Amino acid sequence: MKSKNRIGSLDFIKFLASALIVFHHFQGDFGYENRFITFSGGSIYYGYVVEMFFIISGILVGLKNNKNSKMPFGMFMKNKMMRLFPMTTYSTLVYMGLVVLFKIFFDMWYCSEPLSPIAILRGLSLIYCGGALVYQNVEPNCILWYICVLIICYVIYRIILALQTRMKIKARYLFIFMIFLGIGIISFSINLPFLNMYSARGYLSFFFGVELVDLYSSVKNKKKLSLISGLIIAAFIIYGLIDIETLFGTGLDQEMTLTFILYPAIIGFLTVGGISFLFNNGFFRFLGAISFEIYLCHYHVFMVIHLLEHFKLIEYPRSDMGMLLVLSITIVLSICVYCFIEKPLARHINKKYLSSKKKLGASTAQTSLD
Repeated sequence: MKSKNRIGSLDFIKFLASALIVFHHFQGDFGYENRFITFSGGSIYYGYVVEMFFIISGILVGLKNNKNSKMPFGMFMKNKMMRLFPMTTYSTLVYMGLVVLFKIFFDMWYCSEPLSPIAILRGLSLIYCGGALVYQNVEPNCILWYICVLIICYVIYRIILALQTRMKIKARYLFIFMIFLGIGIISFSINLPFLNMYSARGYLSFFFGVELVDLYSSVKNKKKLSLISGLIIAAFIIYGLIDIETLFGTGLDQEMTLTFILYPAIIGFLTVGGISFLFNNGFFRFLGAISFEIYLCHYHVFMVIHLLEHFKLIEYPRSDMGMLLVLSITIVLSICVYCFIEKPLARHINKKYLSSKKKLGASTAQTSLD
């Protein structure tokens, strides 16, 4: 796997994963059941699609292990926060604004606890899940639990790279330890600060993604790897047609089946093999670019629909068509947010960052002259 600014096949996977999350949340939030594919409440828990996001995040940092190990810890985390915080802050502020509207007009806190100052601070700072605080699933913009855990994974990842340099311990062994730690936490139902079900989901999948980089890179015959990955996917499809309920198992078995077998096969088939060139174009890279916005904005769309329903302005269809329409609306909204909010914000932040670096460099040079 080669490090590039964007990997089209991974972008395509992220987009599909985001769409599945929208379907999963739509069926749960709107109480809709599809007799053919149950995205919420069926034998397959589609919430485990988030594990794919963790794996891809792990892959993307794993591709730059050498560079990341030489980067100061503060600089590494600053780069990650500059990517995450502007848009998560935007998403949370919009979510809380809609929550306030529900409270004003209907005297209810929609999927949220009362917005006390500490609750608002907890939501904006992304410290309410996976760490020292107990996750209530009623946090302001609770879907960002994934980002809370991802930040913890970034911190641990960078600490491991530092340990590798200073203590001469191979990072690979520590990454593998984190994978088994995640499995153990879930297996034994441990519920402690930084050692709980949510952080464990990140540990086992994020660090597995980091390890996948070395695993795929060690395979010389990429076509053979693609073939094997394709056969695994085909076997899953055939087995699923026969008995979908026992294919993935339940609980931890299902999570590990998806994380350690099916997801790597999908990534290997689309990314490492001979068809990866099909995705190396601007269209798929753009889909990947807006996938973050799709994840951040889809509940905004849900909430606006519910508001319109409460005002008796629409009667939204609980159907496949309604589900696809929600996805379409979310994609359009995500494109607008990406083009008119994220990109301008990124340019502004980068400009400020470069300006501060120049000022710091000038100050340092003046000090040395003095």
